[in-house]
Amino acid sequence: MHSVGVCEAAFKKVEVSLKGGEIMRRAILLFLLALSPGAFGQSNYAVVTGTVTDPQQGPVAGAAIVLTSKETHAERRGSTNSQGIFQITGVLPGEYDLSVAASGFAQLIRPLRLEVGQQLDLNLSLRLASTSDAIRVDSTAADVLHTVDASIGEVIEPAAVSNLPLNGRMLIDLVLTVPGAHVSHGAQAGDMNPLYWRPGQRSAVSIGGNRPNANYFLLDGATNTDPTFNTMNLSPSPDAVQEFKVQTGSYSAEMGGAGGGQINIVTRSGSNAFHGTAYEFLRNGAMDAYSFGAMGSSKFLVQNNFGASLGGPFVRNKTFFFFNYEGYRHSQADSMTMTVPTPEEIAGNFQNSGVTIYDPYNVSTPGQPASPTNPRVPFSNNTIPTQDISQAAQLFLQKYVPQPNLDMGMMDCGGAMMGTPGVVGAGVDCNNYLDLRNEHHVNDQGTARLDQIFSTNSTLSARYSLSSERGFMPINLPGFGTSHDDFSQQGSLAWNRIISPNLLNIATVTLSRLAMSHFTQSAYTNDIVSQLGILGIGFGGPGAWGAPWFNVQGYSGMGDTYAATPMRAWDTTIEARDSLNWQRGRHSLKFGGSFRDYIWPMWGFFQNRGYYQFTRGYTSQTGANDGTGSALASFLLGLPAVKQRQAGIPQMQLRAWSTDGFVQDSFQVTRTTTIEMGLRYEYARPLHDITYTNTNLTFQSGTPQIFIGGQNGYPDGLLYSNKHNFAPRFGISHNFASYGIVLHGAYGIFFTPVDLNTWCNQRHNVPFVFPETQQFDNFNPPASLLSAAQAQASLNFNPAVLGTTTVSFTTFDAHAPAQYVQQWSTSVEKSLGRETTLEVGYLGARGIHLQRADLINNAPPGPGPIGPRRPLKILQFVSNSTLPAGVTVSPTPPANCLAGAICTPVSTINLLANSAQSWYDAGYINVRRRYAHGLSLLANYTFAKSLSNAPDFRSPMFESSIPQNNGNLAAEKGLACDIRHRFALSAVYNIPGYGASGPIRALSHNWALSSVYQIQTGFPLTISVFGDTANAGTVLGENPIRANVTAQPIFGPGTHTATQWFNAQAFAAPPAFTFGNVGRNTVVGPGMQTLDFALAREFGLVERMKFQFRAEFFNALNKVNLGTPDRFVNTPQFGTITEAATPGRQIQLSARLSF
Repeated sequence: MHSVGVCEAAFKKVEVSLKGGEIMRRAILLFLLALSPGAFGQSNYAVVTGTVTDPQQGPVAGAAIVLTSKETHAERRGSTNSQGIFQITGVLPGEYDLSVAASGFAQLIRPLRLEVGQQLDLNLSLRLASTSDAIRVDSTAADVLHTVDASIGEVIEPAAVSNLPLNGRMLIDLVLTVPGAHVSHGAQAGDMNPLYWRPGQRSAVSIGGNRPNANYFLLDGATNTDPTFNTMNLSPSPDAVQEFKVQTGSYSAEMGGAGGGQINIVTRSGSNAFHGTAYEFLRNGAMDAYSFGAMGSSKFLVQNNFGASLGGPFVRNKTFFFFNYEGYRHSQADSMTMTVPTPEEIAGNFQNSGVTIYDPYNVSTPGQPASPTNPRVPFSNNTIPTQDISQAAQLFLQKYVPQPNLDMGMMDCGGAMMGTPGVVGAGVDCNNYLDLRNEHHVNDQGTARLDQIFSTNSTLSARYSLSSERGFMPINLPGFGTSHDDFSQQGSLAWNRIISPNLLNIATVTLSRLAMSHFTQSAYTNDIVSQLGILGIGFGGPGAWGAPWFNVQGYSGMGDTYAATPMRAWDTTIEARDSLNWQRGRHSLKFGGSFRDYIWPMWGFFQNRGYYQFTRGYTSQTGANDGTGSALASFLLGLPAVKQRQAGIPQMQLRAWSTDGFVQDSFQVTRTTTIEMGLRYEYARPLHDITYTNTNLTFQSGTPQIFIGGQNGYPDGLLYSNKHNFAPRFGISHNFASYGIVLHGAYGIFFTPVDLNTWCNQRHNVPFVFPETQQFDNFNPPASLLSAAQAQASLNFNPAVLGTTTVSFTTFDAHAPAQYVQQWSTSVEKSLGRETTLEVGYLGARGIHLQRADLINNAPPGPGPIGPRRPLKILQFVSNSTLPAGVTVSPTPPANCLAGAICTPVSTINLLANSAQSWYDAGYINVRRRYAHGLSLLANYTFAKSLSNAPDFRSPMFESSIPQNNGNLAAEKGLACDIRHRFALSAVYNIPGYGASGPIRALSHNWALSSVYQIQTGFPLTISVFGDTANAGTVLGENPIRANVTAQPIFGPGTHTATQWFNAQAFAAPPAFTFGNVGRNTVVGPGMQTLDFALAREFGLVERMKFQFRAEFFNALNKVNLGTPDRFVNTPQFGTITEAATPGRQIQLSARLSF
């Protein structure tokens, strides 16, 4: 056993100088970017294209076009070409007036509302001049249609951003209102993986059937993606956001960086009028309903969101500013029922524990292992003699584990979280401790923006946003919670320059930085490892102080989290972009490219304090699963079945750079048909350490060998870069203008880089870190622990020695192909009036070369120790490898090591290979009404099927992240993050008042209602076995063995309830030392239905000043949305549900003052 997927690194301040060649390469790239077009197309801007004709529908050449902002009076000018076509690009979202003037014709003025990323195509017909007055025309139904854009996506407009109810005011929740998007799981959730520990800052959304790490986030058109897990770096306050767009598929060549969704947020800017607001949102647990499974527990909660915004002119028509601050304070009682030892048990007395314990050193026939024919002798009075008790184990239990505060039998045994049982194999003293502690969060964020209009041909925009996130989470037993201190920054500088009427250049420089810190309560204060006197663990110094993790069967886990605690990371992306838009005849051309420099030092640990697992086997009567024995007794005797550590303090100073370019042509074949053709190229230099070296595996004739990056011709980034990542894109749109119908079709290839955290795995490897696992027979202690005296030192580890210490190894394919997604789509749009559209469409996607985890050194199922049955007993370093200084090498190489070679004994080998696939097909219906006359509406239904043959290694759903049988990967194909049916509706409605005056008008006017309603079918889950019952090998925390099916139906009478979601008799545990035959993700869990709504009333105070009172109700119907059933067939609560997927009804009140 060995856990992988977590980077263990220590950061030391070092002065770094890049090699001259590296500096020169980067300087050349930046110079070329400054001269040539580039970027992702600056997709936060809108584009206005049009054709101007005379009354006989002939083109009008040379017509003067002026686009004027209603808020800033900024002007953009252009003219029509010989074909009557004009284009104005690089336009910020907002309200505009478009004027058209030509000799001999009356001036035409047309109001426009432009949205983020919109490509608006207009057909403007001029009238002959008969008056000097301008002719003002209204918008048409065609304005809401995508007549030239074949991509799939939706805009979340200002009315929705400002008014829809948001619990915690997280913009990511609004992404769930678009077709093809739903909540997902994994590291991107922010509170499921210690490596990405940002409670409340969730990014786990699946879009278009893709994994949650396949999305790309932008802020004002510039990167806002943290590449370690491909998450949103900074989530701005809704009060700082104008609107944003979610593109779910088939986007053009200007968009890249991921194959899932493109989420582009545009911040507010100032105008010629001063606008400001101050607000407070309040939640208190006294107003909330109890959630399912939490009846009678504390509802203590105090939550405040408060802030202010101010925007306006520094210099009218020239210089504008906007500023926003928002604070968040959250304190909530978290209650959890746990199982802890009693004082009598800690003293060795098990008389009241409901189980008989047996002396592992006393059998009927001494010298022979315990068995049914050679049983052990029970301890006298069911009590362990004092001299046999491990001093370290007893000291830890006495000093750091709380005593029970609930009487036995008060609560049923069992309980699962996210489908995984909290305690396995509990006895009569189960659920005897109620843990009630408060979690705390203190967040502060701000955004400052400055816009400068130099002339009609030149504008500059600068913005800086920051977010500080600090808090404490009371996980584990008291005293072993974790604190976090995260700091996010994102700033950009954009310059728009009109070179000529048909040529626009946009240049942007961006800094995106995320610093994360995650540490134990004992950090710098309590060296528990030293107090216990355990040798060979406790690496990292005072900042890594804390306790080992003791996993004792039948009891809640004891000690400090063993994964990435502590952890500190500072990752920074510096980006330069430049784009060129060129209108030539019927062609609208875009050229682009960008360059990013990535800097990532990290300091973190995994199992540095040790991990120990204890089972009943050593104190059972017959050395078998006979129902006797106690894992706690095994702990007190100092007899672990498994013990693990990672010895060493790795340093990490990773660097990488990437670049890309594209060319895109939007060709207006006719006035009603547009073809979009594009080609995108992406290149990424693999992460490499500028100070230290890492190791990986190379496969010579199928036999893996260890290579050290940068030595013997192997890449310093451990991966050979992919230089052929060309991504073609094609789209076509045909407008049946007289019917208000547009047909779309599109195809494209989209590359999706793997998480950069993949490279952290290599920090688990020798010779820098020794990930050591000692796994013993589960029922008979090893020869080294056959006496109580020997067991006193059983928790210790010997010094790590290369060639003697058995280690695991994590690797990825050095020749891995690039991950990519193929997408194809078709849709029909129909206008339903000037503001409403109906769209019916299909999106298909196939994921190719996706990352998966393969355990390539697992043993075949069978009894006895795993090590001797593994295919590979040793790994050899490639010839001429040079080890770093300070590595201790055994003078005696392991067996079968070639003469003169450097070898290490090996256990688990986890290969991250880009060999998985995914399949997604979805049909959708979407109705959208842009905000007009007091109503905004977005409603959609999606019918989809999502398959894959492996989950993402860091973001599995309700299944293991590793395959059951690495020799039969074909059996892994099954449902992925499949939500078969989903309906989402969001609406904002200003309720009409009654009466022209008097009390009725006073009471009925200025009310507004907004709502988000979602209903969907459930997530699939895999019926599994808790523990490696096949005895083939696994990694820490994973349970890959699946159950067997029986002849009984899965769902029948009495199922689909919390007490029996499915028929537990439909499944059985497979016999020992065998694999199960249940398919992957073959059972569907509970669905979800939520209704959130807000009711607001606005009061006029003085001129331009208003006060709003607002009440928000989350899960307003108090719908019980059941969580995931216990999916482990060998646990007592199999098939039952003990938690809710969503809280009960919650109420939030707010007050806002605005002008």
